[in-house]
Amino acid sequence: MTDQSAKTKIAFVKQVLSGDSIILMGSDNNSDMFVCLSYVKAPHLGKAPTETTAATQDEPFAWECREFVRRRLVGRRVTFVRDYIGSNGREFGQVIIGTENLDRCENIAESAISAGLMEVKAGKQVDETAEKFLKLQEIAKASKNGRWGDDANDPKHVRNVQWNVQNPQQFVQKYRGTTVKAIIENVRDGSSFRAYVPQESTYITFVLSGIKCPGLVKKEPYAEEAKLFVEARLLNREIDLLIEGVDTQRLVASISHRAGNISLLLLTEGYAKCIDWSIGLVSSGAQAYRDAEKLAKEEKRRIWKDYAGAKASQSKDKSSGTVVEVGLGDNIYVEGPNGIISRYYLSSIRPPRSEVPQKEGGNITGKQFRALYDIPYMFEAREYLRKRLIGKSVNIHVDYTQPKSDQYPEKVCASVFVDKENIGETLVKKGLAKVVKHKRDDENRSSHYDVLLAAEKDAENEKYKLWNEQLEDNATLRVTELAGDLPRAKQFLPSLQRSKRLSAVVEFITSGSRFRVFIPRENLVITLALSGITCPRTGRAGANDSEPFAAEALAFSKKLVFQHDVEVEIESIDKTGGFVGQMFLIQKPSSINVAKALIENGLAYVHGTVEKSRYAAEFYAAEESAKKKKLHLWENYVEEVKEVEDIAKEDTSERKQIFKRVMVSHIDRQTLKIYVQFFDHGDDLVKLMNKLQISAKNCVSTALPKRGEYCLAKDSQYGQWTRARIEGIRDNKATVNYIDYGNSEILSYNSSCIKPLAAEDRVLQNIAREVRLAFTSAPPSEDFKEMSYEALADILFSEEFIYAALEYKIANNDYVTLAVDDKVAGLKYDVGKKLVADGFLIVEERREPKFKAVISDYLEAEQKARRAHSNIWRYGDFTGNEL
Repeated sequence: MTDQSAKTKIAFVKQVLSGDSIILMGSDNNSDMFVCLSYVKAPHLGKAPTETTAATQDEPFAWECREFVRRRLVGRRVTFVRDYIGSNGREFGQVIIGTENLDRCENIAESAISAGLMEVKAGKQVDETAEKFLKLQEIAKASKNGRWGDDANDPKHVRNVQWNVQNPQQFVQKYRGTTVKAIIENVRDGSSFRAYVPQESTYITFVLSGIKCPGLVKKEPYAEEAKLFVEARLLNREIDLLIEGVDTQRLVASISHRAGNISLLLLTEGYAKCIDWSIGLVSSGAQAYRDAEKLAKEEKRRIWKDYAGAKASQSKDKSSGTVVEVGLGDNIYVEGPNGIISRYYLSSIRPPRSEVPQKEGGNITGKQFRALYDIPYMFEAREYLRKRLIGKSVNIHVDYTQPKSDQYPEKVCASVFVDKENIGETLVKKGLAKVVKHKRDDENRSSHYDVLLAAEKDAENEKYKLWNEQLEDNATLRVTELAGDLPRAKQFLPSLQRSKRLSAVVEFITSGSRFRVFIPRENLVITLALSGITCPRTGRAGANDSEPFAAEALAFSKKLVFQHDVEVEIESIDKTGGFVGQMFLIQKPSSINVAKALIENGLAYVHGTVEKSRYAAEFYAAEESAKKKKLHLWENYVEEVKEVEDIAKEDTSERKQIFKRVMVSHIDRQTLKIYVQFFDHGDDLVKLMNKLQISAKNCVSTALPKRGEYCLAKDSQYGQWTRARIEGIRDNKATVNYIDYGNSEILSYNSSCIKPLAAEDRVLQNIAREVRLAFTSAPPSEDFKEMSYEALADILFSEEFIYAALEYKIANNDYVTLAVDDKVAGLKYDVGKKLVADGFLIVEERREPKFKAVISDYLEAEQKARRAHSNIWRYGDFTGNEL
C-alpha cells in the first residue's frame, strides 16, 4: 500500500457535528471515523447545559454552516484525503464529494469558504491547499457573503435554542396529529431519538409509537445492530415527525420519511417488537405493525431467532351461535348449531371491579355483597350485553385458551361480533370495561387488541364511566330482595297487584315454573311462581330426586325467558313470601304466556286453581293439545276407554247401576281409598306378570330410575317383579307404589330391587283402579278411622264375590257402590250403606235428583246408628249436626 493510498479513504458520511467536524462510516458499518476539515474553522455551535456547566450559545452563522455541510454530505459517499494528524490524534484533511476524478469533484471546505460560512486558518506554512482557500476567502469577503456581509451581527444568525421541551403535554396538544419538520441529532437506541425542531428552535426526545427495540443499557441482543441500522438511515436526516402522544417527559411519534416507515422496517427485519402501551397511538393503524412482526416471527429474524411459534393454548377457531346467557360483564354462553352450550370470555377484557375491601364471608359494610348491583357500573355493563346479545346470533373468533389455575377454571377467550360490531370494543369505548395489560411476551391476547387499546384511550380521554373519578348516581343499584321475606312481601303485594303488567327481567330459574325476576320500576327482586299449573319438581343440586321431565321443563323455560325482557302479572302471595302470577315473554306481534307454553309442550299440568282465572279455557285447550300429541308428561297417555260396565253415563233423570265383578287388592288405612282389579282383567294381569319376570331377568341396565318414574320393583312379600312408580328416594331407600295393586312399600335403592321398566310395558293402563265408596266419608278421628278401616277390610277381604258400579266422579276420582252377596238372603247388599248403618262411616250428601232416594236411605241408616251410639257414635255426635 502506497503512502498516498493510506492517506485516502472512501466512506459514507454518517453525521455532521458542526461545519468542520464530520463522522464517517466505513463499509463494514462498525468503523466510524471522526475527521476534521483542515485549514478551516467553523463557528462553534452552542452546548446543552450539564450538571456542572451552563448552556452556551451558538456563534453567529454556526447553525447555517452546520446545515450547509449536513445537507451536502450526510448519507453520501465521499473521499477523505488526510493532510495530517493532530496532537489529539484526530485526522485533518479534505472531504470531497465523489470518489473519481477528484480534481473535478466538490471540496466541501471550498464550498463553505466561498459561501462565507467558514474562516481559513492557514498556519505559519502556507501550502498549495491553504493558498487556494485564502484566495476563495478573499473573494467571499469581497462579495460580502455569509459572515462577511453587512448583517453579520444580526441576531437572526444566532439560534435562541431550547435544549428541552418545557411542557411536553402542551407541545402534544399543539401538534397532535400533525407533522413537524425535524432533524435527527442522536439515535439513543433503535426506537429512541433526540431531534431538533427548527420551527420551535427546540430539541426534543421522542420514542417511536407502537414498537420497542432492544435496549443498549441492558446490552440486550441485537441492540447495537438495531441502533446502527437506524443510524445509517436516519441520523442527521431531515424527517417529518407525526406527533401522537406523550409518555412522562418523552414524546411519542411516528417518523415519516420518503424511504418509508422506519417502524415497519424495524419490525419486518426483526429489530423490534410491538408494544401495547403505545401501539394504540399509531395513526396509520396497528394492523400493519402486527403483520410485520408476525412475518419476522415466522421467519425467525434476529430477535425472533428462538421463536417457537404459537403456544399450545392458542386457538383460532371461528364459529357462530345464539347467546343464551350473559355473565357478569365479560362472559357469555352461546348455543351452537349442534345444541351444545359453550362459555366464552371476551378476550383481553376486564369487567368492572369492586374497589371496596370485602370482609370475610363476602359481606361489605355489614350487608350481603351482590356483585351485579354493588360493583359500580357492573349492572350497566351486564345490561348492555344482555339487551344487545340475548337471543341474538353472534360470530365467535376464539383467540386463546387461558389454562386452568387454582383459583379459576379454564377460560376460552374470544372476540365476539354481532352485526359486525366488536362487543368488547364497544364495552371498552363506553367505559364499562378496561383492557387487560398483558405481559410483553404474552401472546394470549385478543386478535383485536390494538383496537381495544385505542377504544380504551378514547374512553379515558373522555372520562367515561370507569375512567371518571366521580361515580355517577346510578353506578350502583339499591335493590330490595323480597325472596323468603313474607312480611315485607305482604307490604309490596297491593302495589304490585294494582299494576296490570310490570316490566321485568328474569334473573334466575329454579324450576320450569318458578323464577327470580328483577322489576326495574320498583328496584325489586322477587320470586314468581306461575299460577294455574303444576310443573315437575326439580330436586336439590346434586340430588337424584327430580320428578320426570323436571330437567326438560327447566331447560324449556330457561331457553324461552332467561335474561329476557318480560312482563308479569301479580295475583297473590304464597306462604314463603314468593309471589304467584303470570309471566309473558315480550314478542311481536303478540306476547307469549309462559305457563301456557309449558302446558302446550307437555311440561306442566293444569292445576285446579285455574278455574277462577281468565286463562282457564286457554290452559285446558293447551293441555288437550299436548295429550293428543303425547308430549313429554303425556308420552304414555292412553285415552280412557269408557266401558259400559265401568262407567255410567251421566243421566240427570234416572239412577242407573251397572255392576261389574271386581277383586279388592288394597285399602289405604289413612284415606280408605280402595284399589280394585276388574275380574275380566285377570288374564291380562297373569300375562303381564309372566312377561315382567322375564323382562327383569333379561335386564342388563344398571341405571336406576329416578323419583316419579315408572320401574320394575321386586315386592318383598312374594318376591315377584311388578310395575311400580317411585314416590321418593332417601338414604338409599326408595318408596314405591305398585300401580297394578295399589299398595306401597320401601325397598333398597339398588338394581337387585329396582330395575328400569321397558317402554312397551308402560302403555298398558294400571290394572289396579282407585275408587271410593259413594255417598260416604271417613270419620275425622284417627282412632275412628282405624275402626272404619278394620270394618271395611273385614268385609272386602273376606268376600269372594264383590261388585262395583260407578255412581259419580269428582275431579277424576271414581265414587262407586260396592255390593257383595248376602249368603243368607241370597241377594247383594250395599257395603257402604251397611258400614253407615253399623256406625263406621258418615253420609256424604249429593244434590242430584237421581240420588234423592239413595241419600234418604243412607241418612235413615245413619240416624239409627247415631241413636244406638254404634261405634263412631258411641260418645254422641261429633259433627255439630245433632239429631
